[in-house]
Amino acid sequence: MRITTGTIVDATIIHAPSSTKNREQQRDPEMHQTQKGKQWYFGMKAHVGVDSKTKMIHPVVATAANVADATVLPELKVRSRVEHVFGVMKLKFGFVKVRYRGLKKNANRLFATCALVNLFTVRKKLLRLAVA
Repeated sequence: MRITTGTIVDATIIHAPSSTKNREQQRDPEMHQTQKGKQWYFGMKAHVGVDSKTKMIHPVVATAANVADATVLPELKVRSRVEHVFGVMKLKFGFVKVRYRGLKKNANRLFATCALVNLFTVRKKLLRLAVA
């Protein structure tokens, strides 16, 4: 049996500066560290669900980096790989590091970036419709 439709789910780590060289002399309290393999990362996680046919992002959840993927899984459905979407998000739109302090501001930036990724993914289809 082959399933051709559904939601593909994955998460990526968005880095935050771990430096304490700021006015408060501390790291961002809403960001956390997590271990991936033998490497430690500090920042937030972007959990996304992608339609398997259209590659459109529909559910997005932003959490601290130490939140396990399985914790937000009920909000996103089936678990798999979504590497193409993360490649576009990080390489085309530069969402490799957080820009602001706090999870809420960075989550808003993440949601806007996901909307841009969706437009980028369907750009050829939209151009065909505009010409016709």
